[in-house]
Amino acid sequence: MNRAVPVLCLASIVVLAACQHRPSASAGGSAPFDLALVPGCPSEADGSLSVCQWRRVAWAEHLYATGVVQGFVTSGAAVHSPFVEADALAAGLQALGVPDSAIRRERRALHTDQNVAYSLLVVDEARAGAAGGPVLVASDGGQAAGMCSMVNAWKGSYASVTGCVAARLDETWVRDRLAQGMPSVRTEPDPQWLPLPERERLLALETGYVRPSSFWVYARGAFLNLFGLSRPPP
Repeated sequence: MNRAVPVLCLASIVVLAACQHRPSASAGGSAPFDLALVPGCPSEADGSLSVCQWRRVAWAEHLYATGVVQGFVTSGAAVHSPFVEADALAAGLQALGVPDSAIRRERRALHTDQNVAYSLLVVDEARAGAAGGPVLVASDGGQAAGMCSMVNAWKGSYASVTGCVAARLDETWVRDRLAQGMPSVRTEPDPQWLPLPERERLLALETGYVRPSSFWVYARGAFLNLFGLSRPPP
């Protein structure tokens, strides 16, 4: 059998699973969400926010300013550079006027599935003693949909999470907003930073869990989602 066939089949499963839950949120929604997840991406080499980060920050702040969401969980470790992604996103939000009290930081995640799993732990902690509900994901369209698919598959593992709404950023709005200019924001490097392969090697030694390649993790998870068998990463 052609070796490309299994790869194409797995890729199709990923796409289909991500499309299973495709709700959206737009500015001006009548019922505000208490928390939105904002996944990270790398900073620039000097620690300033990258275009990728500003896109997500600008869109998240827009959702906050228009009353769609009341607070955020920014997520991401210092993955591909020495700068902690959660802190960079938080700094950008603060520079645009979001108060620090409205921002919670998740600094462990190295991959998107971990962005979801570890951020939902923060959501549970923030909602302790309060009623549960859905979360919002504020990010680029494909990632927002994929993360919501994970949330909906794993919500039974979290006490306060009942579902997910994908707040896909509006490309035209974000482009126009960035064209207006952004403030100068820079974060400090993590002095104990290690490259991703070395960190994953050390984590495997500490925990006994060896994470497969991301393609395999997401393809397998998407397949298991079809049967309600997917579980969040350790």
